[in-house]
Amino acid sequence: MIKEKKAQTMLSLVFLISGVMIAIGVDVAITAVSFINSVYAYRSASLVEAMAESGVNDAVLRLERNNSYTGQFVINFSNGSVTVTVSSGPLANQDTVTTFSQLASAQQKITAILAIDSTTKVVSVVSWQKQNF
Repeated sequence: MIKEKKAQTMLSLVFLISGVMIAIGVDVAITAVSFINSVYAYRSASLVEAMAESGVNDAVLRLERNNSYTGQFVINFSNGSVTVTVSSGPLANQDTVTTFSQLASAQQKITAILAIDSTTKVVSVVSWQKQNF
């Protein structure tokens, strides 16, 4: 009878320890998946921001070469694209650059107002606004 109780106690202890180990394993797996998703979201946000900024930089280069440039162009990347629109205004010798970049689930819009010195053709940033979607 005593052997049966010891065996029953040992079996219960084995089930308890197994249950705790399974719970810990599931918790570690959930934490790992959450961490991986966070890293992917951060990476996507960083890339989409860099893409949008590169669109503004490209527009600045075009405006330095041609102060009266207006129009729209698209820059394609291996994993996304950015649409850049350059328009005149809001004031004289200023242009508005709007970029919209998209990468999988991440999107960002940058609106920059640039001042253009008509004599030196130097382009400087007056205003810079980022908007995440």
